[in-house]
Amino acid sequence: MKLTQIAQMGFAKITRAGFFHVFGANAINKLVAFLANILIVRFMTKDDYGLFSYANSIYSMFALFTGLGMISAVLIYCAEKRADDEKAKYYRYGLTRGLAVDAFLVLIMFAASLLFVFPLEDAGFFIGLLAPLLLIDYVFQFETICLRSKKENKRFAYLQISYSLFYGSLSCIGALLGGIVGVIAGRYLAYAASVIVGAFLLKGLGLGMRNAGKLKREEASGMWRYSIENGAASIMGQIVYLLNVVIVGHVLIDASAVAAYKVATMLPEGFLFIPSSILVFTGPYFIEHNDDMKWFRKNAIRLFTATEAMMIVLAALLIIFAEPVIVLLWGEIYLDSVPAFRVMAASLLITPLRTVCVNLLACLRMTRENLVITALALGIDVLVVYILTNTHGIVGASWAVLGVVLFAAILSAILLEKRTRPSNDFVSV
Repeated sequence: MKLTQIAQMGFAKITRAGFFHVFGANAINKLVAFLANILIVRFMTKDDYGLFSYANSIYSMFALFTGLGMISAVLIYCAEKRADDEKAKYYRYGLTRGLAVDAFLVLIMFAASLLFVFPLEDAGFFIGLLAPLLLIDYVFQFETICLRSKKENKRFAYLQISYSLFYGSLSCIGALLGGIVGVIAGRYLAYAASVIVGAFLLKGLGLGMRNAGKLKREEASGMWRYSIENGAASIMGQIVYLLNVVIVGHVLIDASAVAAYKVATMLPEGFLFIPSSILVFTGPYFIEHNDDMKWFRKNAIRLFTATEAMMIVLAALLIIFAEPVIVLLWGEIYLDSVPAFRVMAASLLITPLRTVCVNLLACLRMTRENLVITALALGIDVLVVYILTNTHGIVGASWAVLGVVLFAAILSAILLEKRTRPSNDFVSV
């Protein structure tokens, strides 16, 4: 099915294609995670929640490196046009090599939990408990990416919703019954149950991994190159949010200001699931047509236009109703977040361009270009956030983020425009 056909479909046909299943699954995931976090905080003592958050943050840092980006490589190589027996090789290679990488990460986490003296007592014990979760998480992610590569959007949505419900309910039950250990146990059970559901949903799709042959050296090398470059860009793109909070805290040395900044960013960042959901659905179609620049360019413009239209409305609403939204969700004590909140909401006007361009460059295998732009943006972000936070507090930090997003979006758009010209002489960096 072509994206042009999708654009011409009616509401019912788009629903049957699975778009609203994907979008709804992501929305449910966000809502369940939000509610589960509230309940977990209530079920645990403040000290336990702080200790768990610390250990989980370290786990999350390791999780950024999961499979060294091999999951994304599986999607690109298995959604492209190639024979099923060739795809089977890439599926098998992506699963086995990604698990090998994560097994190494688990060993590092275990070693760190035993040998490193953490500032919070017992943190090492809980980090060690969390470590093997990387392996189960990778299997779950592999199942989701297989469903995406097969364009099984409804099954993908069912798996995501199942995971969300398992994760939210079992984590909360674990927190209520067993504190930190209970939450971690709940996570293991949630992932295990989700992997079983994923295996059931993958039945009959013909991955062919059991009888798959071996990749040639140059094929494996190409897959690793894509996974590492794309993975590095993804890590830098995600870590920037963590760094900005740290920089604000370092410069202002005020826990209240850090809390205000975090509140200002929370909702605008949360709504990024909208363009992400659209790209989860459309990504495999763009990958399938990454050798047809006329098709790619035309539908990239349509994709950006549709995404931007939704985000304009959302950004306008957040800017206009910033005060009542903050009071409703976090209380009057956070009204000092309003100016920064409005700036962050304005960044949603630029986000679709950045998100669409980054993902479509990856669909075109332009991972090196994405990596260069992301690294450059990260460096500029650290410098500008530091300077503007010094001069204008959390509002300055928000303006810095807005400026860096605009800078990266323009660079990405220029590269995508050049690459998708019907007759271009683009040379990869």
